[in-house]
Amino acid sequence: MSIITPSDTALAYLAELTIGQQRFDISEQSDSTGHTATRLGGPPRWTAALRTLDALEPAVAALWKAIAVQLRGRVNHLALYDVAQPQPRGTARGSITLASTAAAGAVSLALAGCMPSNQLFTYHQTLDNAAWSKVGATITANGLTAPDGSATGDTLVEDTSTGGHYIARSVSVVSGNFYTLSAYVKAGVGTRYARLLLPASSFGGNKGIVVNLSTGAILSNTGGVAAASTDAGNGWWRISAGATATATTSTFPQIGSQATTSFAASHTGDGVSSIGIWGVQLEIGALTDYQGNATLLAGDMLQVSTGVGSHLCMVTANATADGSGAMTVSIEPPLRKQFTSSTAVAWDKPLGHFKQRPDAVNWSGVAGGTGAGGFAFDLIEDWSA
Repeated sequence: MSIITPSDTALAYLAELTIGQQRFDISEQSDSTGHTATRLGGPPRWTAALRTLDALEPAVAALWKAIAVQLRGRVNHLALYDVAQPQPRGTARGSITLASTAAAGAVSLALAGCMPSNQLFTYHQTLDNAAWSKVGATITANGLTAPDGSATGDTLVEDTSTGGHYIARSVSVVSGNFYTLSAYVKAGVGTRYARLLLPASSFGGNKGIVVNLSTGAILSNTGGVAAASTDAGNGWWRISAGATATATTSTFPQIGSQATTSFAASHTGDGVSSIGIWGVQLEIGALTDYQGNATLLAGDMLQVSTGVGSHLCMVTANATADGSGAMTVSIEPPLRKQFTSSTAVAWDKPLGHFKQRPDAVNWSGVAGGTGAGGFAFDLIEDWSA
């Protein structure tokens, strides 16, 4: 048994792809009461019917000829994804796995690793979490109305020590990659400024900015970073600093409070002065929109495990990850077998594995022509090796 996977080039020449579900429910009726009941007769299977354009260029026709004959009638599997929606409409990306063992018959999955594509930080809205180091400061959680209207804005309050007053987070960076650190900040108690720092250990010298929280003005740009400050409303500013990493190492980007406009200055805190912080983001590349916690939306497709025997399923209700990237999603069809914790869950072109229902396939050509077309397949999911 082999798995035949059409190339993206071949799939680009489909005229039609129809995806459905074959159920094996059995209806029973009582001969005494007339009561009708339906029970599951077997695990549902995905179906697919595809047809290519009627006239294909010779190179593309050759791809489909090879696919047709390699299926060997009903012997080999065709690995296929939904070309109309190869990725989720939701924002969940990254290396998603099962967070716990999922039993046969389960209609929900506990997932781990659900992160937006542009976010390297977990707990990017819950800055009181222990994953964040607090230096010369404490975090009061959920005391401010955040830019998205939720009551999830945090407050960084300086302690009375002398030095820096900030939060920091360890993250691995790769030399040569450009990284952008951003956060939503607002003025709190006292006259204070906000500082973003990309540290010297990874960026060839301390690099970052100091921003006036009253006006949003960038008062200091150290290291010539790509800097921005944008009014987000209600006193919030989205500020960012970007630079290229010069070493592959673990680094500690900082977001903190300043008493002066000097980037390098430390100061003695008064135990009262504060700034608001929310929506911290570290991403590879230039600044992009903040996405919040990752989501999966109804209609998104997932593939639990890999290869023949994996389980193709559809998300049936919108779901949002927590700060750690954990998410519970409802799915159909139910799992037909158990999958263990840490099993990979694919979101990019999740595959079903199909066999032909008829044992023949045909194509047509034009006399004197060099191409062919009209390839058609009627398929049903098959998970037997």
